[in-house]
Amino acid sequence: MRRLRENAMLEAEISVNGDVFVEGHHIGQLAGFRFMADASADGPDAKAVLAAAQKALGLEFEARAARLHASGNSDFAIGADGTVRWLGDPVAKLASGDHILKPRTILLADDQLTGTAREFVAARIDRFVNHHIATVLKPLDDLTRAEDLDGLARGLAFRLAENLGVLFRRDVAEMIKDLDQSARASLRKYGIRFGAYHIFMPALLKPAPAELVTLLWALANDGFSKPGYGDVTPLLAAGRTSVATDPDIDREFYRLAGFRFLGKRAVRIDILERLADLIRPALQWKPGSQGARPEAAYDGRRFITTTGMLSILGATQDDIEEILKGLGYRADAVPAEEAQSHLAALDSAQAEAAGANGAGPVVEVVVSRTAADRPHKQATPDGEQPAAAEPAAEATADTPAETAGAAETPASGEEAAVQPAEVASESVADKADATAAEATPAGDAPKAEAEEEAEAPRPVLLWRPGGRQDGQRGPRNAPGEGRGRRDGGNRNARSGDKPEGEAAADGEGRPNRGHRGKPGHQGKGGLGRGGPGKGGQGKGGDANRGGRNDRPQRKEKPIDPDSPFAALAALRDQLKK
Repeated sequence: MRRLRENAMLEAEISVNGDVFVEGHHIGQLAGFRFMADASADGPDAKAVLAAAQKALGLEFEARAARLHASGNSDFAIGADGTVRWLGDPVAKLASGDHILKPRTILLADDQLTGTAREFVAARIDRFVNHHIATVLKPLDDLTRAEDLDGLARGLAFRLAENLGVLFRRDVAEMIKDLDQSARASLRKYGIRFGAYHIFMPALLKPAPAELVTLLWALANDGFSKPGYGDVTPLLAAGRTSVATDPDIDREFYRLAGFRFLGKRAVRIDILERLADLIRPALQWKPGSQGARPEAAYDGRRFITTTGMLSILGATQDDIEEILKGLGYRADAVPAEEAQSHLAALDSAQAEAAGANGAGPVVEVVVSRTAADRPHKQATPDGEQPAAAEPAAEATADTPAETAGAAETPASGEEAAVQPAEVASESVADKADATAAEATPAGDAPKAEAEEEAEAPRPVLLWRPGGRQDGQRGPRNAPGEGRGRRDGGNRNARSGDKPEGEAAADGEGRPNRGHRGKPGHQGKGGLGRGGPGKGGQGKGGDANRGGRNDRPQRKEKPIDPDSPFAALAALRDQLKK
């Protein structure tokens, strides 16, 4: 250290790894624009060596600032903790800004980086951060810059950007109801989808956007310390459509990763909308209506789960029950045989109607029955097996002529064709049961009964809306829901307490408060004109005020003998005699 005592300029060397040497002695590490002294470099001359190193590192900082300013975007990266790195070295830290999509950057640099060099470094890092957010979250960036949106459309776009691309439809139901078609079309141009449960941007349901929106939300809401930060986005990267939820993870992280938290299960948002697309036609379909029955349809008020639903959800039957309950649906359990016979009757009636209308031949499929009375599963054209609650088969319009001709059974011979097969199958099954009963020892009887109970078919769950799910409306004029229009003309009567038609048969309806100024007036369909049995109280009727027969009759005015009506009255009296 003779040159140090001579107050001469010391030579500083920086290795590729960032090790700093002064006159061949290792004195610390340089990471980005921060110098960290080596704790072992102590001694009587340590302070003088460090001071000399700081002077020598000033030139190195300026050189590094010039290289960083000229670097491309590929030389930068943002870590999950919000650290901005340049060639692997930390150079800045992200912090919450005025807008959730515009975070601030805090330089990680020593005081030796000053003046123009520091400004160049800060400007280049800001430019990279803004470019990274605009590239990865391009749909959101375009939405915030949209100039062709105004009014409610602009307000909805602002709320969607504030919530990082996902909104629950129930939270903006009133705003969506007031949007006209042109406003919706303008929003759809920016990649916004109006789903049954969510308003969202499908382009953001990918791993890279999900990681970035989670980071931005954590910056604005101090979420780095919350349980589960960074644990949900890997599930999206693995291609999972539904997962079992972890109670220790903050449920907000599921939403940011593109999943809907539904109690024990979380389902990807776009998959939930596909599920809604399968449920909607099943609830809108009515028995006896034209067109093929949707696979999940049951009676127009309830639906059944199908293999297609299980497939898109990647879930089991128990899982889909949890999912539907989380969405607000309620289930009614019915025996499997009853559900199968109901669906078979619906498809049979539809097939007969299609054959009568010339839509195609009626194909009767004879299904042999075993002792357990289980229907044989028929293979579908796609090679998939239908659900247990589905009917055996139904005729379609595009059945080949030769196949249809071979399978078609004349109407007059249907019973003759079906009955022998069933009788033969049942007789064989009865013999098999009798033989098994003789061969079974008495001690094995409890075991056989336990096996039969274990093999008992599982009840079929019929799902119905338990109210509006996130702004989704149920089918209009569904039995037991909405306004009753078939209850004797009373538009204000509700048929929620009785099935459709029952209130009309009883002649009971919900009384109205009457017309203004006519408290006792009976409307059409009431007891006054329509008579009993045609409905409840009519327009303005009141059940407590009675019909016209209870009112005092008006006195008839005397007829003027000079009027033409007097002659008609006299003629009428003569005809009566």
